[in-house]
Amino acid sequence: MLPARNASSETEWVAPDASPTDSWWAIYARISDSGEDEAKRQLTPGVERQVADCLARAHEFGAKRIRFYREGGSAFDEDKERAGFKQLIEDIQAGEIAHVIAWRAERLARKPKDAEALISASKADSVTPIATIYTCDGINSETELGKMLFRQLVLFGRWESLQISSRVRRHRQESMKKGRFTGSPPAFGHLDGTRWRATAPKEVALIREGADRIIAGQGVRTILRDWRDRGVRTRKGSLWRHRAWIKMITSPRMVGGRMMAGEETVQIGKDDEGRPWIAPILDRETWDAVRRVLLDPSRRKHDRGGKPRHLLTGLMLCGLCAGVLRAKGQSGKSHGPGYWTYGCVNDAYHDEACGRVWIKGADTDAYIENVTLSKLREPTVRRALSLIVGGSSADADAEVKELRLEFDEVREEVLRLERLSLEGSA
Repeated sequence: MLPARNASSETEWVAPDASPTDSWWAIYARISDSGEDEAKRQLTPGVERQVADCLARAHEFGAKRIRFYREGGSAFDEDKERAGFKQLIEDIQAGEIAHVIAWRAERLARKPKDAEALISASKADSVTPIATIYTCDGINSETELGKMLFRQLVLFGRWESLQISSRVRRHRQESMKKGRFTGSPPAFGHLDGTRWRATAPKEVALIREGADRIIAGQGVRTILRDWRDRGVRTRKGSLWRHRAWIKMITSPRMVGGRMMAGEETVQIGKDDEGRPWIAPILDRETWDAVRRVLLDPSRRKHDRGGKPRHLLTGLMLCGLCAGVLRAKGQSGKSHGPGYWTYGCVNDAYHDEACGRVWIKGADTDAYIENVTLSKLREPTVRRALSLIVGGSSADADAEVKELRLEFDEVREEVLRLERLSLEGSA
């Protein structure tokens, strides 16, 4: 007896009369849906309908040991790695899976390269037994004709997917121009399940309060610290970040509109009864005032993409919580000359950090610099560098010298910035 159709939580099924020598069968089911998170997509009725049809096919073959691979995948995130598909490939290569069943070829292999990866894994010399691919519409990879049809169906499915994506994208652009809802889940301030047409009173009150405080001259960080202390979180339960908060409160949905990328005109759409498609949260005058303050170019104090001020910025992790260590200003002034540190900073923007690990920055940079330069002098490293640059040992020596010069330039720049920092804090 095969498992029940609604056994959505199962990962494996073994028949009561199965023996250890019976081959493992794999059932792979996938659905693309932009409206739910991946965990929910894996358990949607669409996935289970695929599983039910595949189970019926497995019953025809007399399968007694079945392993299930279910996963969801956003239609708008096709480059994301599929964990279930990757695991299936690994299990085939390990010789654990002898047969694969999917509802359709394009459900199993999303792109032609996926099809080739699957076929290559199934017929590799190291794989025993050679895995066979079946689909509910009759594909069988045991023959060369079956493999060719599998490849062609995947290619056609890929073309069809691209055409659908193009039509959906065009429809969304047209809807945005008209100021209409385009399918994304409501964000902070709007009620879930209302297609942006109703607001969440408590969140609206917070947004309006924040707008008034910005116009009154308060800083974003002050507001976010207050929100943190009051337990205000994003829809995902995270602390509000500086840029995310600015993006939220300056977005055109605050006034019930949409704005196309690269355009400044806000489109406020209304239905046949004159009601706005997106419920406004702020009046236009308040929203414009907030945008004038927060989007003022003079507020930008640092250019994005500038050079790191310290040698190891963003490269060290906390040994206790794995958070990124960040450079902080002068410390220890009460005990003599000030010094800067790398620390596991715990504040309103990094509340996940433990805040327990701190180390003197200059000493750490000097230590890492000496270790790195010593490593570059080792014969094995020089030989490796010679292979990288495609030359001789002399080429490797030149490469090391060039790296040391670059290192010295970086060190001088860091020292210069440190001096400026000290002068500014004096």
